[in-house]
Amino acid sequence: DYVAAGVTGVDAANLNAVNAGVAATNATGVNTVAKIQIIATAGNAKADAAMAKIAAYATNSTNNSAPTVEDYVAAGVTGVDVANLNAVNAGVAATNATDVDTVAKIQIIATAMAKITAYATDSTNNSAPTVEDYKAAGVTGVDAANLNAVNAGVAKTDAAGVDKAAKIQTIATAGDAKADAMVKIAAYAVDSTNNPAPDI
Repeated sequence: DYVAAGVTGVDAANLNAVNAGVAATNATGVNTVAKIQIIATAGNAKADAAMAKIAAYATNSTNNSAPTVEDYVAAGVTGVDVANLNAVNAGVAATNATDVDTVAKIQIIATAMAKITAYATDSTNNSAPTVEDYKAAGVTGVDAANLNAVNAGVAKTDAAGVDKAAKIQTIATAGDAKADAMVKIAAYAVDSTNNPAPDI
């Protein structure tokens, strides 16, 4: 639409920011190409600033301001809201600048953290996170063998319990240990002669 109207500089990365600028005005504010171009240029700058802020937070989350919901929207990232913002920021903080240098990369992190947060909040009505979701969130040690145990741990907490990558990692590590214990018990049930007995 913007291209057809003769407006330049609008792309997938800054479209949300440009549209937000258009939505904030009225018909007279967009009744010439020149006026729309001004909004588009500002939107482009806003998107660039948002991307820079997200990259800075990934590089050093201690000394740089955390991105806001508005920053993610301006950057073109969807699915970030007040409920999952802390978790998404935690996912970004667990990475580095090269992991968030495109909208697509940020979107993967945001989607994974939002999904984990939603499941922690309501595991009945939200989809269970996958191994890939945990990997995207920067959590290690989750695989097909322990995924159910890890998800069970996430389901027992709430949004505050998964608002940092370290918290999710703790749950994942416990889930891995639980899965290993179940395997050991099952092996002993099958063959108590050649497999070690479970302990307390």
